[in-house]
Amino acid sequence: MQGRYAKMALGVARNTPMYIWRVELGLESIEYTCRKRAIKYWEDILAMKEGRWPKACLMEEMRCIINNRPTKWGCKVIERLEEMEAVEVCRWIWEGGKEEVVIMKLKEDLDNWWKQKLEKEW
Repeated sequence: MQGRYAKMALGVARNTPMYIWRVELGLESIEYTCRKRAIKYWEDILAMKEGRWPKACLMEEMRCIINNRPTKWGCKVIERLEEMEAVEVCRWIWEGGKEEVVIMKLKEDLDNWWKQKLEKEW
């Protein structure tokens, strides 16, 4: 949907490759933006005090992932982390790793994933 409107705004043909109009407009994909926002949300959760429900739920889900009993949401988290090659983050979170290190790792892996995805488009 985003591409359709971008192509109309640029006045280019419908079959113009995605990488051309994305570079021209300086747009990120919706998938990249969603992942970036999810990482920001995890950052907010990890900064919360111990007794808060969002943090307790995230920690419980990380425990379930480590024990190979993830929920449906946990399965999706694993898929996304595998795509970004950042599965070890689950263990880091559960073991109480430093929030800054976890978030830095997620952001680095997200950027690497995005660069690889762009290279495939070219």
